[in-house]
Amino acid sequence: EPAHHIYGSKAAWSVETTEVISEPRTSNDRQESFWTLQVEMAPSLTKQRYDWDRKIVFRLTKRELPLLAAVLFGWTGKITFANHGSANDKEFTVEDQGSHLYVKLRQGKKIFSLPVGGEELFTLTAFVLRALCKNAPDLDSQTVLQIIKRAGLMYARSVGEVV
Repeated sequence: EPAHHIYGSKAAWSVETTEVISEPRTSNDRQESFWTLQVEMAPSLTKQRYDWDRKIVFRLTKRELPLLAAVLFGWTGKITFANHGSANDKEFTVEDQGSHLYVKLRQGKKIFSLPVGGEELFTLTAFVLRALCKNAPDLDSQTVLQIIKRAGLMYARSVGEVV
């Protein structure tokens, strides 16, 4: 499916589902794959132009994807995924600020961020749910939602959020 873009005054955000294929660590291991989201953010050049040559690319892990879903559903207020990339210098944060989500992507000293309104929530959530359901095709959608909710509530408690 094509990527979904969200444009702000200072940055743009691109979201797409992608399949990650892991290389076997030993000759006895088998190749594994999972579906996830790849997010990219780029700074604005002008009001309607963005510098995609300077973008930051971030791919969520299999463990991070359900927690992103939990934020999108409102079951936890904020997630930060860090230590990504070859230099372990990438960090992705999504925070529910009530009237909008605040999304920030950092690599080293380079930081891009933008507010994301409710009008984008359905499409973003659908991208995440499609990837999660591809990873668990034997589960029905209600079971997937219950697992996401439980994971989100547990995470919220573990970081001291009031649930």
